[in-house]
Amino acid sequence: MTVGLIMPSTPRTQSSFITAKRDKDSLLKAAAGKRLILVGGSNLSFGINSKLIQDSLKVNPINTGLHAAIGICYMLDATKQFIKRNDIIVVVPEYDQYYGDVAYGKEELLRSIFDNKNYDDLLHLRYTQWLKIIRYMPKYALSKFKISEYRGYIHDKYYSRGSFNDFGDVYTHWQDSTQKFQSQVIKGDMNESVIRELRNFQKIALEKGAKMYISFPCIDTLSYNINKSKITKVEILIHQYFDVLGSSGAYAMPESVMFNTPYHLTKKGADIRTQKLIYDLKNIK
Repeated sequence: MTVGLIMPSTPRTQSSFITAKRDKDSLLKAAAGKRLILVGGSNLSFGINSKLIQDSLKVNPINTGLHAAIGICYMLDATKQFIKRNDIIVVVPEYDQYYGDVAYGKEELLRSIFDNKNYDDLLHLRYTQWLKIIRYMPKYALSKFKISEYRGYIHDKYYSRGSFNDFGDVYTHWQDSTQKFQSQVIKGDMNESVIRELRNFQKIALEKGAKMYISFPCIDTLSYNINKSKITKVEILIHQYFDVLGSSGAYAMPESVMFNTPYHLTKKGADIRTQKLIYDLKNIK
């Protein structure tokens, strides 16, 4: 297993969705001027039109969103080092990040570290994160020996490194219409340690001269209504500790503008959601 773990990434993996983190890290390093950093999962990668933000707010947006299964804890840790004075940081976790152990990541966390060669990050993982990723190590190691990882593969139109534009938004689905998807049911009990992680991140941001806000993910209306009690609990809790943009209900979106999951939007949906975020940012007190 050890050999498979340390072997170079396969050709298929080198251009996978998760390896776009390299490009997003490069954006965080290089972007200058007034910056707006978006931190969250695929509700951001599939739900924002950053060009609208740039044109309306005259800032340089950086959409770091990739995949919710990386876990919000790692997303925050991976962003800390890039924070600069006067940055505006908007953290938008999917609702299930606040429940159960979703915040600690799954296989995508393992791949984010190994496929992007961020091995130093292993030293900073929490015990809870190790418990989540260690179960995927044999599968990941063995994948290096599969012929399909080296030839005959086809990159997914929506889930590859090339699916992102220069801001970090997924754009390859913008000409496509809604696909069928299942509504989400949020499972587990509230994980209040996520609030502690967000407060620690907020403290670091403030120490670096940046401002942090929490906002709400886009979610289809049916999933919103199914999980309304749990979403309301999140909304009440974050208002106790953070500057909050908008309301959960405002970001509940009709199925007609959803793409292929409860958190992914079509181009029309991304434009509507982005305008809502712009409005909330303009009305910061």
